[in-house]
Amino acid sequence: MRVTDNTEEKPNRKSNEQINDKSSEKAMIPLLLALYLPQFHQIPENDVWWGAEFTDWHNVRKARPLFPGHDQPRIPLNQEYYDLSDVRVMHQQSLLAQEYGIDGFCFYHYWFEGKKLLEKPVENYRDHQEITLPYCLCWANHSWVNSWGTPQLEDEVLIKQTYGQESSWKEHFEYLLGFFRDNKYLKIHNKPVILLYMAAGIPRVEQMLHFWRAWAVEEGFDGVFVIQMDNSAICCYDNRTELFDATADFEPLRSWSSKEEKKAGTLRIRDIDLIYQDILSRTYTKADRSYYGAFVGWDNTSRKGKHGIVVSGSTPGKFQAFLSQLLEKSHAAENELIFLNAWNEWAEGAYLEPDASNGFEYLAAVRAAKEAFAEQRVKTEFYEKGKQDTSRVLLKSSAFDNAAKWLANELEGRRISDYFIAAGYRSVAIYGAGKLGLLLLKALTDRSIDVVCMIDSKADSLDIGKKVGLIKLDAVTRMPATDVIVVTVAQQFEEIYEEIKATGIQAEIISLGAVIHSY
Repeated sequence: MRVTDNTEEKPNRKSNEQINDKSSEKAMIPLLLALYLPQFHQIPENDVWWGAEFTDWHNVRKARPLFPGHDQPRIPLNQEYYDLSDVRVMHQQSLLAQEYGIDGFCFYHYWFEGKKLLEKPVENYRDHQEITLPYCLCWANHSWVNSWGTPQLEDEVLIKQTYGQESSWKEHFEYLLGFFRDNKYLKIHNKPVILLYMAAGIPRVEQMLHFWRAWAVEEGFDGVFVIQMDNSAICCYDNRTELFDATADFEPLRSWSSKEEKKAGTLRIRDIDLIYQDILSRTYTKADRSYYGAFVGWDNTSRKGKHGIVVSGSTPGKFQAFLSQLLEKSHAAENELIFLNAWNEWAEGAYLEPDASNGFEYLAAVRAAKEAFAEQRVKTEFYEKGKQDTSRVLLKSSAFDNAAKWLANELEGRRISDYFIAAGYRSVAIYGAGKLGLLLLKALTDRSIDVVCMIDSKADSLDIGKKVGLIKLDAVTRMPATDVIVVTVAQQFEEIYEEIKATGIQAEIISLGAVIHSY
């Protein structure tokens, strides 16, 4: 599957055909979407329910440590207690997210049969075209209850979620359409992406989605790409997966388990390693249509106090390692997306934004994991493309052809050493101490690849012999073990290949020409 942007206000289906411009879908790098809470601004309803000028920063500020080493209260870096009604804040956040490798935001969307809540930030995000970071919506379709305190209060409903019939679904769709038409709204196969937080909570979800998809086609889309969130460890989950285009794991709620849980009075403490162990134990395939989820941490004691849950053991280094593995698993499953919890869930201890304790380290972990993955995928792609046979690569080309192609690659920013790193060659022997051989020696040693020796029939007469460990072919069996022998002589590869194999050496033998013309 391909992820595309729709650039027309009312898309033309033909112009939005999915064109696969890569040799394999497995070359795709999953997009990282950070869940986004649009709560940090004042609304009249919260003033009534919680007091004048309330935002979730109130909960964040009032938190207190409940045990030794408990990191509370959480403090934004430079005490940036921002106001999301200011579009400049959201613009700055989008730029920061882009800088650190976040591919988009997934905004929580609150809709109660025509009644909107916390809608202003994402409407501003949509309407200000200087903001370019892609986004989508997650309909957080649950009732609002007084859950920020003791469990006894959770029966107090602040606003009840209702769904209505076809006319209500149409009204909701018309509102969503204003986002779907935005050129930065995320689409897959020309279908605007929308998540359902509690799909099983919608009484007639099958009928509602049928209408939504039909109305979307009338508007020039190819339907709506509906993703059910899986938080099944604590909540309802619709097992009729055929109704949805995909499922997204909402972590850590998808993997919530009370095993190995510690208690300090009513406070519950869980280990992040055990939760990620559960997450990473799942292996999805393309047929599963299931997206992995990652989470930064969890600590909702700023809302629930001693009745909360804390996930212990989170560090930026661990997060980078976990995310790196999820990128690999997502790539193997040919998944387009990974959902990160979250950009700014400060009152749940799940945020990527910089804070006083860790600075930018969690964001840096995202960038490091993604860049390392992307680099490895690119290297592997051109290596696999160019490697015709794992034991023998033949290429008839002149020394001039090879030199010219090598120079062209370097000018385009592609380094020959990347081929060897991608192939897993950490030790190399170079056959031929001519100009190309010496250039290869420098290129590999500059990247800390171990060149164990050079092999040349004129080893006795060349001045460089002692400096580079130059030997004749008859001494090749006594050279240090090596992963590969690279033959730099352009026109005699087949003969040299047979001569080297005749010595009984087991190392792989490849031609420099084949390497140069494949990366």
